[in-house]
Formats: sequence, structure tokens, C-alpha cells
Amino acid sequence: MEHKHEVNEDEHDRKFGFNTTTEPLPFNAEEVLRRTNESLSLAQRAANAGVWDWDLASDKVYVSPEYRDLYGMTSDTPLNYDSWLNNIVHPEDRKRVDEYGREFFKSGSEYRIEFRILHPIGGERWLAGRGTLTRDTADRPMRFTGINLDITDRKLAELREAKRHKDEFLAMLAMNLEILLGLLLLRSNSCGTKTSLACCMSCVT
Repeated sequence: MEHKHEVNEDEHDRKFGFNTTTEPLPFNAEEVLRRTNESLSLAQRAANAGVWDWDLASDKVYVSPEYRDLYGMTSDTPLNYDSWLNNIVHPEDRKRVDEYGREFFKSGSEYRIEFRILHPIGGERWLAGRGTLTRDTADRPMRFTGINLDITDRKLAELREAKRHKDEFLAMLAMNLEILLGLLLLRSNSCGTKTSLACCMSCVT
């Protein structure tokens, strides 16, 4: 009598390397946090960005290492608004940035701004700020979180494009003026040497 060995699903899965156990894997919070931080750091570096988290109640600010790199800060550079505004933000943008920030904290919730900074190594750079302000039930600011992104390449491309359009407009304007002056000079002979410009203009039109 032929004996058949019945292979159950668990034996089959183990044979081919599958783990079908229903027992939960051990949870390691420290390992999860490490992997999360690594992923966040990689994403920030890929986007040339840095994040901040400002607890307004305690006035404690956290910024990522990538945030410090973005501004050219060292690990011991103090974090305070006045120093950031007066020493890092471009002088020509400080008033606009400060006014926007004050108005935002009065009534805003979504922070969106573009401005220049003076990087100690990279020089003038363009940054975009995107953030969210959380308020308490009395509408007082509680927490301000967000991200800064380096948008220098995009802004320089926009400025080059704007300059190209400006140069084309000025070239066209100069050509038209040259044609107009040539016509005025050509027609002025028919008006006489002592005639007025109004006469010459009437000849052109």
C-alpha cells in the first residue's frame, strides 16, 4: 500500500523560505526612530531643504542638521529671530520678510514666502519658506513648523528669462526709435530748416 505524505501549508512555506508565523515581530522603538530620521535626512538632502519646529509656549526651537547647512550655520550657532533676520536674511529683503512674518503671526496659518539669504560660503542664495502655524482655542500661536528649500537655480533661471525679455523689448524699442528718427530726418528737408518738430511729425504721420 502506497503511503502518501501530506505536506501542510506551513511545511510548504518553510521549505521555500516563507515566514507565515502569526507571532508579531519584536518592536524596537529606537530602531524605528533611527530609520525614520535617516529617511527624513535623506529626503531633505535630496530636496536641498531643512525643517524647523518652534514651540512658541516654551520658546524652544528645533532645526534639522540640514536646516543649519542650508543657512551655513554651525552646530552651536544660536537660534533666535533677530539674529536670523539681521545677520542671515539679505539686507534688501529684511523689511519685507519681517513685515510678512508679523502679519502672518497676527492672523495667518499657512506660511509661504521666498527671500534671499547671505550664505557664509555660498553667497547670495534664494530660499522658499513653507510652514504651518497652530493656534490654541484663544487663537494664540502655539507651534510653528515648516521647511525651507533652496530655490536658487529656479530663481536665477527666472531672472535670466526676465532679462532676456527685457533685452528683446529694449532692442525692438531702439530699432523703432531709429526708424522714426530716420523718417523725421528724411522728411525735415521738405519742411525747411527752421520748421518746428510738430511740422516734421505731421509729415511722418
